[in-house]
Amino acid sequence: IELSVPLAELNTKNAVAYSATDLTDGTKRIYALICRPGTLQRFDILEKLKRFKHPNILQLVAFGTVQLSQPDAERFILIYERPRGQKISDIIANAGMLGEHFLARSLIAPLAVAVNELAEIGVTHG
Repeated sequence: IELSVPLAELNTKNAVAYSATDLTDGTKRIYALICRPGTLQRFDILEKLKRFKHPNILQLVAFGTVQLSQPDAERFILIYERPRGQKISDIIANAGMLGEHFLARSLIAPLAVAVNELAEIGVTHG
């Protein structure tokens, strides 16, 4: 985890994103989400997500607890593949030029398939 290279565009409500390097495969583009202290983890869901492979869902590569450089700075982290395309919010913001048909075919339909497949393995977003 490269703490000197934050990736603010990938931050979430409960975690801060940093660039990371896969030491076993230098070609794999990954990043780390370092969870804020007190963030609850659903290990059963994380195990399912780690095994879940879908072209429209970021791949969870690994998760666990690490000791950061500061004393007593143990944090839970999630390691994901880096996104390859545009952010969904950017696509929607530019949708006026593309039209509703494009959004339905290129964004909503693939997203619905992915959400359905996640539900089939017991992963839902509430």
